[in-house]
Amino acid sequence: MTKYIVKNLVKDNEKVVYEGAISSWVLFPYIIGIIFFSFIVIYLGNLNINSNFIIFGMSILKFLQRIFLILDVSIFFLFLNKMIYIFFTELVITNKRVILKTGLFNIDTKFINFSKIESIDLNQSFLGRIFNFGNILIKGIGDSFLNITEVSHPQKFIKYINI
Repeated sequence: MTKYIVKNLVKDNEKVVYEGAISSWVLFPYIIGIIFFSFIVIYLGNLNINSNFIIFGMSILKFLQRIFLILDVSIFFLFLNKMIYIFFTELVITNKRVILKTGLFNIDTKFINFSKIESIDLNQSFLGRIFNFGNILIKGIGDSFLNITEVSHPQKFIKYINI
């Protein structure tokens, strides 16, 4: 999973201690939304009610069906964006630093050395506690920080950072 980091960023005197991952549970709300709005679009398409109320040259049911279809397609593209984030994010802790690589075409890489870390904040929502994912903010000296969102097993990830 961490081919890019291990191949290009880990130095010879470094050893990979832990490989983190982004939780797939964050896709759940998008899947529920896609299913919900798809059912509404199908339901509105199957209704046979004659309506005299016309909006933009179409019946109110056709209009609502198209609105919900636009919402459904929008949620689908947000879902794809989140999937790209999940599958193309690499997260590694070496014996000297934390490395985060995000992106598919434009690669964004961030590092923070253990010696530069001042504090680590963990934020977990209610669902994050249930499904074991959370956001980690690693604050470094000065203005440096590393914000890692939706990390799977965040307590385990923090345990491997040697402060």
